[in-house]
Amino acid sequence: MKDGWKLVATIEALAIAALLVLQLGDGPAEVATTGEAGPANVSMPREGTPFTGTAPVSVEAESGARRELPARQPPPIAGDPVGQTLVGTVRDPDGAALNGGVLRFEGPAGKHTMVVFQAESGFAVSGFAPGRWRVQGTLQGYRKFDDEFEFPAGAALHRADFVFEPARLIKVRFLTAGGAPLAPALREAGFSWEISVSAIATLEHPGPLLAPIATSQLERNAQSRWHRDSFGIEAHDGILEVDARGAVFVSALLRNAVLQSLPAPTGTDFLEFRIPLESIRAALGQLRLRVVDAETGEPIPGALASLSDSQSSVGGSPCDAEGRIRFRAVRPGLLELELSAPAHERRRVFLTFAPGEDKDLGEVRLAAAMEVHGRVVDALGAGVEGATVAIGDVEDWQPGENYDLRSSVRSGADGSFRFPGLGRRRYLFWLLADSARVPRLVDTRGGDPGEIVLRQVQGTNTELVASWADSGDRIVSIRTADGLPVQSAPLGSGRTWRLALAPGSYAVRTGTPDGGFAEWPLEVGSAAIRLLLSE
Repeated sequence: MKDGWKLVATIEALAIAALLVLQLGDGPAEVATTGEAGPANVSMPREGTPFTGTAPVSVEAESGARRELPARQPPPIAGDPVGQTLVGTVRDPDGAALNGGVLRFEGPAGKHTMVVFQAESGFAVSGFAPGRWRVQGTLQGYRKFDDEFEFPAGAALHRADFVFEPARLIKVRFLTAGGAPLAPALREAGFSWEISVSAIATLEHPGPLLAPIATSQLERNAQSRWHRDSFGIEAHDGILEVDARGAVFVSALLRNAVLQSLPAPTGTDFLEFRIPLESIRAALGQLRLRVVDAETGEPIPGALASLSDSQSSVGGSPCDAEGRIRFRAVRPGLLELELSAPAHERRRVFLTFAPGEDKDLGEVRLAAAMEVHGRVVDALGAGVEGATVAIGDVEDWQPGENYDLRSSVRSGADGSFRFPGLGRRRYLFWLLADSARVPRLVDTRGGDPGEIVLRQVQGTNTELVASWADSGDRIVSIRTADGLPVQSAPLGSGRTWRLALAPGSYAVRTGTPDGGFAEWPLEVGSAAIRLLLSE
């Protein structure tokens, strides 16, 4: 599963959105601050902060008269999948309604939900529970929004209005050393479409390399978002949205390799980079390997191999008669090698390339494909339908990196699930739900492991509070006492990660700016726990 959020539109949210048109409209918001009759007008919230309140909903009766539903409705039934509902608007500092952005919510025990907001109707989203919620928002042309609010107990309907501030925009142009536009020069020189340059803004000079992770994750640690001019009709290659109000460094990147950095003092709205083609060519590497059968050591007819990143997907290229394949012009950073062959396992391997690195993997063995099956059950042993089960390869996971769950299935009516196309190796299985996520190690090296039973576990509410000096997000990972990855997430200083963990012993770990890491022990029992992550 890719790093990121999936957009889900629910029937109940659409129904509530239609109702919101009557409530929110184009005029000032009206909310009832007490149980008394008659709503009170509320002024716009100050910039960068939400206004929250419990709102009545006005509906039209057949006679045309308006009536108020009670401001505080009875709480939803325990276990109700709809949960409690949040409504509101997103506006700019002048009070104009904004359209088409995304709000992401993270609440108690790791609950997540998201919604797209509209200028005409605001937003409505269900699935909330009482407690403290973090809200993050994105909309092109505006700074990243990040705040918290309290969803009160006993409120089936709650209102929160948010204000987005405009981002600072810097137009960026890439030229060759001779002053020609860089993008067409790369194509004319024979570089593939994958070889492209982007820009990023940081508070400090980034040095020669950024973290070898996906561009979307790099932007979490930076102060900007890059929007490329894909049509080539502008006098610049793209626009950089910058969150920082003061001076920053803007860097031209080939994935995580820094080609050039320029200072951008306050007020800078245009930067031009001159990048020699030789510097791009020198940053490209090679990958060689040979794909063979795990039992015989012989080449496998029809074997395919592909090398890609999380922003692109390419079809596999055939290996030669000896099972060999070579990838040229390999970009630096983290890439995924995917191998497949008829009647054999499908294998994914994550590889990190330094600029210009020539990597030889030697022989890579693919085992005959096998199927692993299992069931998801509740505390009483009954099958659970519709549960999501994810799987990952232990051998291809590197400690210290964010674990990427690439394959998942849903359980059937009796709780059953199956994973075809697996090999003879160790795998990690996760049950992804609001209940605690517990990794299960499954070893298929000796053959069929039999039925895998994954039991839903009631987790303990856990809060991890980040407190470190640097401003960017870090990847915080949680592992069991045996070192198995449980969950990972980006976390900025001053922010809280709320999730549910099964009782047991854990280690919480994150990287540090000097290239090292910090680690904290965590003992989880039946009582809620709060851990301060302080260096």
